[in-house]
Amino acid sequence: MTRPVLERYQRWMYLHRKANGQPLTFRAQNSRLRALRGYFRWLARQNYILHNPASELILPRLENRLPKYVLSVSEAERVLAGADCLRDRAMLELFYATGMRRMEVASLSSMTSIWSAGR
Repeated sequence: MTRPVLERYQRWMYLHRKANGQPLTFRAQNSRLRALRGYFRWLARQNYILHNPASELILPRLENRLPKYVLSVSEAERVLAGADCLRDRAMLELFYATGMRRMEVASLSSMTSIWSAGR
């Protein structure tokens, strides 16, 4: 397997049309090429091949997607009203106001303990 063969495969995916006539999405192309790169990386690490021919493949860029659905004001108020305690309500308001991810909010508790210990 050589890099030109992989580039031909990449070009074929770009030009390929599904049964309904639609092209493969960049996300589908990206995931297939990532799988190939991972497989060739594994082959090279296990010394089955001398070098990884897929290491220099340029993957298609993925578009940044915004959420398809945003809560209305009344829906957001209903979600906030469903919080059982002050801590839950504070976290929900933080999610809604900042757009933080779940793990980012979870890491805040460890950060606040570090900050309070330093005072």
